[in-house]
Amino acid sequence: TVQVVDKKTKEILTIILPKQTIQNISLTESLGGILSSSKPTKKYHNVNEMIDDAHMAEISDKYGK
Repeated sequence: TVQVVDKKTKEILTIILPKQTIQNISLTESLGGILSSSKPTKKYHNVNEMIDDAHMAEISDKYGK
């Protein structure tokens, strides 16, 4: 086993395992499905609509509806 460590922060960046201990699972499964594709819930006609919608969602999450 080899560890790659950041010299400044002493944080472990990665651990390299021997080939025998590596599991054969897909990258999507190992990342919890965050790479799986999904269709957008709303179709936007321009970028400004998308920005306004994202801004309103953030404001309502932060301050309530």
